[in-house]
Amino acid sequence: MALNRNRYSSIIAVRPDDLDLFGHVHSSRYMDYFLAARFDQMGRCYGMGMQEFLDNGYAWYMLKFDIAYKRGLGLGESVKVFTWLEEFNSYHVLINFEMRHPETDKVICLGISEFGLVSLASQKSIKIPDWVLERYQDDAL
Repeated sequence: MALNRNRYSSIIAVRPDDLDLFGHVHSSRYMDYFLAARFDQMGRCYGMGMQEFLDNGYAWYMLKFDIAYKRGLGLGESVKVFTWLEEFNSYHVLINFEMRHPETDKVICLGISEFGLVSLASQKSIKIPDWVLERYQDDAL
């Protein structure tokens, strides 16, 4: 089975509290946009939302978040957040992302993030269970 590398997208609207003193979206909000899109896509596109992980005693934690900014966003705009899996193994998942302006299709930023899985009971990083790995394969969809 091959890793599901489909690109999925979510639209996120810029809120007034997302802005910095210069009227642009603050750099920290791009991580929020990525996470909001990823949580949306986990349930809607992979059929395995965050609640399923919590119900099974697991949670994802971020190991790394790298971003390259290309252009800014302001109030009244939206961003189309694309994510896709780069790598998924027993101990981590790498997720690529790209944010584009939904009307102009211009790239706003791009990057990659790395996540691991933690047991809520032990509060320790764990090996990702096989049933999770299987759900992120092309044949599972």
